[in-house]
Amino acid sequence: MSALKSNVFVVLSLIVVRLQSALYSIISDCDETYNYWEPLHYLLKGKGFQTWEYSPEFALRSYSYLWLHGLPAKVFQLVTDNGVLIFYFVRCLLAVTSALLEYRLYRTLGRKCGGGVASLWLLLQLSSAGMFISSAALLPSSFSMYITLATMAAWLNEDTRTAIALTAFSGLIGWPFSVIVAVPFVLEVLYKRKKIVTFIKNALLFGVMYGIPIVLIDSIYFGAFTVAALNIIRYNVFTSHGPDLYGVEPIAFYVKNLFLNHNIMLMLSLSYPLVVLTAAWLGVRNAKNRLSPMQGLWLMSPLYLWLLVFAIQPHKEERFIFPVYPLFALGTALLMDQLFSHMRQFLGAARSSFPNRLMGFAVLVVALCLGVSRMLATSMYYRAPMSILKGLPATDKEMSVCYGKEWYRFAGNFFLPPNYRAQFVESSFTGMLPAYYEETQNGTQIVHDYFNDQNVGHPHMLFDLDRCDYLVDFDKGAFYDDHSREPNYSADRETWSIVRSVEFVQAEESASFARAYYVPLVSYRYLVWGRYNLLRRLKFNTKFIMSNYRPRGAIAKVFFDRIHNDDVIQQIDMTTWYTMGKLPRKYGSLYHHLNGPDELTLEWLERSKKTSGRFWLQLCHEVAKLFLNMFMTQTDINGFLKRGSMFILSEMQFDEFLTAGGFFQHRERQSVLNICDIGAGDGEVTLRLVHTLQQKRNWQVTTYATESSWTMRNRLNEKNFIVLENLNQMHQADLIVCFNVLDRCFDPHVMLRDIYESLDQTGFALIALVLPYSHYVEKNSSHLPLRTLLEPWPPEKRLTVEEELEMFFDVLQTVGFKIRTWTKAPYLCEGDMRQSFYWLTDYVVLCSK
Repeated sequence: MSALKSNVFVVLSLIVVRLQSALYSIISDCDETYNYWEPLHYLLKGKGFQTWEYSPEFALRSYSYLWLHGLPAKVFQLVTDNGVLIFYFVRCLLAVTSALLEYRLYRTLGRKCGGGVASLWLLLQLSSAGMFISSAALLPSSFSMYITLATMAAWLNEDTRTAIALTAFSGLIGWPFSVIVAVPFVLEVLYKRKKIVTFIKNALLFGVMYGIPIVLIDSIYFGAFTVAALNIIRYNVFTSHGPDLYGVEPIAFYVKNLFLNHNIMLMLSLSYPLVVLTAAWLGVRNAKNRLSPMQGLWLMSPLYLWLLVFAIQPHKEERFIFPVYPLFALGTALLMDQLFSHMRQFLGAARSSFPNRLMGFAVLVVALCLGVSRMLATSMYYRAPMSILKGLPATDKEMSVCYGKEWYRFAGNFFLPPNYRAQFVESSFTGMLPAYYEETQNGTQIVHDYFNDQNVGHPHMLFDLDRCDYLVDFDKGAFYDDHSREPNYSADRETWSIVRSVEFVQAEESASFARAYYVPLVSYRYLVWGRYNLLRRLKFNTKFIMSNYRPRGAIAKVFFDRIHNDDVIQQIDMTTWYTMGKLPRKYGSLYHHLNGPDELTLEWLERSKKTSGRFWLQLCHEVAKLFLNMFMTQTDINGFLKRGSMFILSEMQFDEFLTAGGFFQHRERQSVLNICDIGAGDGEVTLRLVHTLQQKRNWQVTTYATESSWTMRNRLNEKNFIVLENLNQMHQADLIVCFNVLDRCFDPHVMLRDIYESLDQTGFALIALVLPYSHYVEKNSSHLPLRTLLEPWPPEKRLTVEEELEMFFDVLQTVGFKIRTWTKAPYLCEGDMRQSFYWLTDYVVLCSK
């Protein structure tokens, strides 16, 4: 039973970690997007980019490989047609496949090499940033990595037939160069085991078994007899230009890249041959390991052979090393096992126990810290291209989203909403861009004159900037240069305005190890820009102007941002939070000016600074959010972590504002007061209001609340709120509070009607709205409401805040409310690691029936 529990724990650990990779790792290579995700999108939805490798005259890529993933995706498409969900479904399938194959190799290593080697290998695999990046990637090199895991297990089990079948399958449908991993195994079968006939028979059998359907499928799609595996070998090996057209790198490229992804495992696994030769000379052998030192070295030989072959190739890519990624952890585990043997040999079993444990613990801690650091760095700071397109509004007509210099960061059509089409505009890049497949029944068979194998650009791929509805760009803060091929479009504010802004970190990984490890460097904004006449504006964070200093490392960057942002906050004139520069024409006489911030507001700000300054608490929150995002909304997470409290008005400001609006008039004889807060959150704002009412009169206040977040409902119950399922349960309320919910609910007009009907005839409503207006529904997949509060939206022309206020007050009066008074106040939110607090501009209105 204990063995069963142990195995279940190992399987679940691998699956959970690999699913984190599927959900949070980035697309680190544009080849993955354009050569695999885009053709897959075409197979599933009839639209997608085609590269020259898929042109019938070259036919370097296999549609058979795409259909390995397309078939389960097609089944899942019966459930939902949402591109983002299909994308992550395929990724999760890949992640689970990797986890199960890793588990199989773990079990085999336990039997053949001992439990110590297997356990070390497993722990190193789980902490490997390289496996985090590669395990869920839709790439033939990742597929080859899966085959490596299965082949190594078959090799150790002496299962010749399975190993040959796997190698044939990988070479024909995946990446033909992956057979290099099997070269030592083939040599062993032919020369040591003398199974020449068995090898030839099985190689022919599986070659025909896999080859015929693969060639048949590809030939149908390309419209002519096609063996994609031979075409890619011919292009890469037997042509004069080959892949060198796409860049060459020195060997240092792999050294730095592998150190980022495998850190201490790289150094230890490459040191393994030296340790083995030393062990062989000394005659040292671990009694728990059935492999001799030389057998262990032979088992590791695919890694060294692979590195030798690809290090001498001029064209280098990170993905080229994916097939041997599991061997870095294996080499480290075998090396540690040998070192433990050395210690036992020279110090004795008893005296070597502590130094062996210390040595193993040190290696695991270093691997874990560096590995997790790299995983978090890539997930948190380089994810902008995969989340930027969420800001695009739904539409029933075809819209164009344009990419210039950022074309290679496009995450794919799976992330575009329906009726959107990605386009490329002119930039400094002169090579060949992808082009859309012809959306016809034989779209894969058409030969186009704009494709070539020389990486020569063609104007067919370029789109007129003036026809772009939206533009994705990378804001570095430069001035707009009309004559540049790559102008900073964000500076052209007459044409473009922000639809969505996401923090993005620019890191040249070849520059230094620390930069790309801890994330570093230069923080910019990755943006979607929309033309003003089409814009659905969203709230966005102001981009701070950075000084010339650039922090090195994630920790340094956080402290630098914190100091810089808080310095900016210190310069803010907080009285402007409560001051109107210009009053709306129709409702200006009802404006009540609050003097602020008062003493209680400043106390809250000071507490927020102290809380956000607790570094380890905030770090725990950041890590927790990274994993909780998988199955919880941001509001649920805040409620679960007990963070993110809000502040709008202090007790004294509530008293002043309610008095100015006439709330307390004619209520001297009233002893009981029923109030309800819609979307009360954690209840902190409501409690301030309740304290105000209790101090003003000797009232018995009964406090009701509604809240969609289950974690926030728990917090409200802890504070003795009566939590209602919906507002319809409330009748004859004296005061209903609706702070910043109308622009976050599915239908604000229904909500306003429910508020009106739930009020007593002498009741009041206290409503707040953030302006400039932007609607976002957290729990909708589209994040769009059924109806917007202000209609029509987006407007034909840009509106001032005063015009938006008039529209808002007109809506309230249409429902039946009478505007008593209104004011301006800050909508404050508790800070985090990067800033002491955050704020938006709120407009608070008190109205009655």
